[in-house]
Amino acid sequence: MANKRGRPCKTGLDWFPFEVGLLTDRKLRAPRAHHGPAAALTYLALLTLIYQDKGYYLDYRESVREDVALDVSDLISGPDPVSTDEIMAIIEELAEPNGLPKVRECAKWSAARKQNLQARIREEGAQAEGP
Repeated sequence: MANKRGRPCKTGLDWFPFEVGLLTDRKLRAPRAHHGPAAALTYLALLTLIYQDKGYYLDYRESVREDVALDVSDLISGPDPVSTDEIMAIIEELAEPNGLPKVRECAKWSAARKQNLQARIREEGAQAEGP
């Protein structure tokens, strides 16, 4: 589908703005203290995955968490790869209440989506059973 100017519509972005103060942000201080430079690299990799895919969120349900961690690992790993367990721990720490908003919103969205889906499945099951 094209827009008014005839350009094809596209999901996701090819670039995103980068705040120059990201690496000195106080919210990254604790994750960086616990996990070293892997925390900042994980955050950048998450932003890349978020903006590249849907543009505003990343599916991080329980069933795909390891896949996300593997994707992050592919983006940030060098000679000394970061384990998927450590990447998942970093993501959890980034998503804490006082953590970085984009990661927190993604984690919240995934949880809310899961609850809504479960509620919808229960409703459909109850309707199928009838009175």
